[in-house]
Amino acid sequence: MERKNKDRNPIYYKSAEEMDKPLSELMEELRSDLCKVRGKLHDIKRSYGWEDRIEHIEGGLTCMLVAMYATVEEWQKFERKAALSSN
Repeated sequence: MERKNKDRNPIYYKSAEEMDKPLSELMEELRSDLCKVRGKLHDIKRSYGWEDRIEHIEGGLTCMLVAMYATVEEWQKFERKAALSSN
């Protein structure tokens, strides 16, 4: 899926070239980052306690990861179809 708005100055990416990857690949990178954050929260919970507070945050991140997985799958299917139709 090609970007519609070729922003030359993205806010969170270091450069616009970083965003030239397929959408599914960019989203998979975000999923990986969130998974690491969830893992760090788990380590904090094990070391410091506060399970009743941290479990809710972990659960929210888990919901996001599941939703993102489904979306990435959908985008990958779209990208495969687009690649087949362009051949």
